[in-house]
This record gives sequence, structure tokens and C-alpha cells, in this order.
Amino acid sequence: MSAPELALAAVDLGASGGRVMVARVGPERLELQEAHRFAEPAGAPARRAALGSPR
Repeated sequence: MSAPELALAAVDLGASGGRVMVARVGPERLELQEAHRFAEPAGAPARRAALGSPR
């Protein structure tokens, strides 16, 4: 019996835009793919990190 394959998603929120990445990991597989890229709208208000930032 082989180990199951996992699909993991990561979101990168940058100052000028961001992207969603998908990693597929298995016993003999490691694949990283960009699933979506988006731009930060011009003139958008600054945002804070959602985790660990004071309000």
C-alpha cells in the first residue's frame, strides 16, 4: 500500500498583488503550480496581516 498523495494550497498576499499556489506531494512526486495570480487594485487602502496583528 502506498502513501496517499496530498494537494495543499498556499496564498501569498503581496503589496502589489498576490497568488495562489498548489503543491501536490506524494511518495515519488513533488509538484508546485501557480493556480491564480491577482493584482492589488491601484489606490486600494493598506491592509494588515490577518494573523497576529493588533487591531
